[in-house]
Amino acid sequence: MTVEDNQALVRRYILECWDRGDVDLLTELCAPDYLHHLPGKTTHLPETQQLILDLHAAFPDFKLTIDDEILAGEKVIIRWTIRGTHLGPLFGLAPTGRHIEYTGIDIIRCATDKIVEFWGQPDSSGLQRQLGQGWSSTGPI
Repeated sequence: MTVEDNQALVRRYILECWDRGDVDLLTELCAPDYLHHLPGKTTHLPETQQLILDLHAAFPDFKLTIDDEILAGEKVIIRWTIRGTHLGPLFGLAPTGRHIEYTGIDIIRCATDKIVEFWGQPDSSGLQRQLGQGWSSTGPI
């Protein structure tokens, strides 16, 4: 795969799966042994699909924008911003009606036309501050 192929693959992953919520597309874009690393936790494709569904249920107007991209061989680094209104439950917190905006950086590794590994660093504490007291920091983001 070329660097440009990796970029196109990751853009589909971010914009179609995460932004639009098309979790079925993940099985096409990701390797069967896909690993999803978040601070303190590593999961696989089914947990990633559920996380996307949970976020879209909590924020029906969920919008993810790519702020920066860095192409580095088999890795693509994305800096992103998510915006939305908290209208559904999220990790045990009842809807607050608050509009949120939080950021993160992901490193995504590609091989053989698939995404094989993901390292995410979301600003979970920023999201928690925006949602107010009562949110458990044990959530997956």
